[in-house]
Amino acid sequence: MDNHLCIGETYELDATSTGALSYQWYRNNQRLPQFDDTPVINISQDGTYDVIVDFFINLLLFWND
Repeated sequence: MDNHLCIGETYELDATSTGALSYQWYRNNQRLPQFDDTPVINISQDGTYDVIVDFFINLLLFWND
């Protein structure tokens, strides 16, 4: 999705997802650690933004030989 900002404007990026436990945001392939574990960020700089959303699944297996 392409969105354009004018000088002084901000835009909200929302990656909120049910069950997600971790978010890592990137701008132009550079990690933005100040936004770790934040599902919603407000941006005011141009660039390409990406987010990695991690879901941790607890799985317990039982078996008998």
